[in-house]
Amino acid sequence: MSYDTRQQTGNFGITIASLAIQKLGWIFREQPKDDHGIDAHIEIVEEGTPTGKLICLQIKSGSSCFKRSKDDNFIYRGTAKHLKYWTNHSLPVLVLLVDPDTEKAYWQVVEVSKVQRTAKGWKLPVPRSHLLDASARSSIEAIADGSPSKRRLQRLRLDLELMRSLQGDSYNQLFIEAGTSQNKSLPRTGIRLLFRNSDGEEELIQDYGLKFGWCLESLLGHLFPWADASIDSDFYSWREDSDTPKRNRSNLRPYEDNGETESWRLELIVNDLGRAFLKVNQYLESDSDWMRGISSGE
Repeated sequence: MSYDTRQQTGNFGITIASLAIQKLGWIFREQPKDDHGIDAHIEIVEEGTPTGKLICLQIKSGSSCFKRSKDDNFIYRGTAKHLKYWTNHSLPVLVLLVDPDTEKAYWQVVEVSKVQRTAKGWKLPVPRSHLLDASARSSIEAIADGSPSKRRLQRLRLDLELMRSLQGDSYNQLFIEAGTSQNKSLPRTGIRLLFRNSDGEEELIQDYGLKFGWCLESLLGHLFPWADASIDSDFYSWREDSDTPKRNRSNLRPYEDNGETESWRLELIVNDLGRAFLKVNQYLESDSDWMRGISSGE
């Protein structure tokens, strides 16, 4: 498969956006390319604690994004399909315009009040002053606000495809690699998420790139409420240090422990909450399909 210039520019734009988000201390999570115009999600982090406040990102990169401008705004033009999807999304959506030459990103929230209709469709002004840096922190945090119950539901929806992939094929597996410190007054936890398919091929699908101020068990409960964790027994059988204390931590333990830091490799398995959510979501989607059939006269 060839790696064309357009793909290279798009990937570079995602990298720039990811770095900008991580500099703010937030979580950046890239989404599958076929996710209807959503390239990534942000989760707001406050003082090392993930808040569950989520925002969708549509990332556009390249010099062509900056050819159209008026006054103090860049002009973004999109499709009617994407506008309808974004304005009806359960999460707020930001458009990011990334300049690969300056490595700067500019943002605007997609709201009906900000969209301008044109003879050929619609356009969205993206202010030059909306740089994705520390100056944007309070504005973007305000956009992400929502009720705790709504945020919990949104977190489940965020991982819907992961749950489906694990339930749909019993050979698929999801792993967490984690590094933790043992400072009880100031815990630090960094994690990576890896997916292994039924052919045994493993790929890194998310490096959170942060050191969270939570212990590992609490962090897993927040990020993956739909999953139960257990040690990757095959991995531990050949990597575990014989001197590592086998203390019971809800049946979890590190495979390396040097007295200051610990290394973990855990498998995530869909739990009762995840299975129940999949059933509810299946019902909602089937009901939606049935209603569409009625409205179209099928």
